[in-house]
Amino acid sequence: MSTTKVKGLLSQLRDAANAIKAQIHEADAQIASLEEQRRALTDAPVSKADLAEYVHADIQRRASNYEWSLAKWAKGGNFPVSFLELERNHTAKKQQPFPYWDGIPHHDVDSMTPQGMYWLLGELLAERFLIALDKLGYEEGLVPVADRRLQIAEIDAKLKEISAKRDGLAEDLISSGMYE
Repeated sequence: MSTTKVKGLLSQLRDAANAIKAQIHEADAQIASLEEQRRALTDAPVSKADLAEYVHADIQRRASNYEWSLAKWAKGGNFPVSFLELERNHTAKKQQPFPYWDGIPHHDVDSMTPQGMYWLLGELLAERFLIALDKLGYEEGLVPVADRRLQIAEIDAKLKEISAKRDGLAEDLISSGMYE
C-alpha cells in the first residue's frame, strides 16, 4: 500500500474521529441545556394553590397517627364510657376521661401530642398558615406542579436518550484507538 493511500486513510480516520467528537460535544451541550431546564423547573417556587396542596398533605401526614391512638384507647376498655363514670365526673366537676389531645388517656395531665394537634386543628392551621403567606406575595404565571412533573419526566427521558447515544459514541471512539 502506498504512503499516499495510508495518509489518505489516516486522514479519513481523523476526520471520522473529529466528526464523532463533534457529535459528542453537541450531545454534551444538549445535556447541559436540558439539565439547566430541569434545574429551573425544580428550583422555582410553586404557586399558592400548589403550596396549599403540599401544606394540606403534610398536615394530614402529621395527623395520621391520631386516629390510630384514639382507636387503641377505645380498644383498651375505655370506650364507651359508662353513664355512671360520666355523671360522677360531671357532678364532681372533674375532667372526663377523653383523650382529646393525643388519643392516650391521661387522668392528671392535659398533654397535646403533635399528631393530636394536627388532627384536631389541622384545617385551621393550614388556613391560617396560608393567610400568613399571603403577606409574602406570589409570582404570577408559575408553572403548575402537575405540568412540572410532566416536563421533568420528558426532560429525564431526553437526558437518558441523549446520554446513551453520547456514551455509545464515546465508546466507539475510544475502541477505535483514535481517542482516549
